[in-house]
Amino acid sequence: MRKFVFFLTALGILGLASPHVSALDPVAPRSFRKVGMLWVKTPNPSEDRVEITKINTGEKRSVTPDQIELVPVGRYEIDVTMQDYHYRQEILVEPTERADVVVPGYGNIKVNSPFKAEVNVYGSGSGDLVAKFPVNSVKTLPRGHYDVKILFGNKTSVKKDNIWVVTNTTRVLDVLEPH
Repeated sequence: MRKFVFFLTALGILGLASPHVSALDPVAPRSFRKVGMLWVKTPNPSEDRVEITKINTGEKRSVTPDQIELVPVGRYEIDVTMQDYHYRQEILVEPTERADVVVPGYGNIKVNSPFKAEVNVYGSGSGDLVAKFPVNSVKTLPRGHYDVKILFGNKTSVKKDNIWVVTNTTRVLDVLEPH
């Protein structure tokens, strides 16, 4: 009897530890076994647009941020449009399970200068141009690290590396023209 109780206890622990053992709810109606749930959390749900594309069929559909949606099982590409940028991610929706996507927030960067100049923002590490805007204006960017280059009219420039843009804040850089 003692071995039987131990066996049942071990089986129960293994069943809880493996997500695939309990992934398909045997009690769920057959119609629900063909769909999963998708929840997309965005920084500004009232203004952000979310579109999902089923990868194998190309079928597109809009979903509402911060609401649980029933979607057919499969692999999807999620495309979120927020203010000045897009966020893209692939996700797998499994039967009777909820797939969560949390979109990173965004912050602002502002470069102040008494001289006329252009600001170029590059992805830190990648070197890709992310944004271009005039000084003394604010640009919204996804949270992250950036390299900023300020180009003055006389072909001189100032470079600031590893500038951290934080969610819901404005990073301000004060720059004078180099001599």
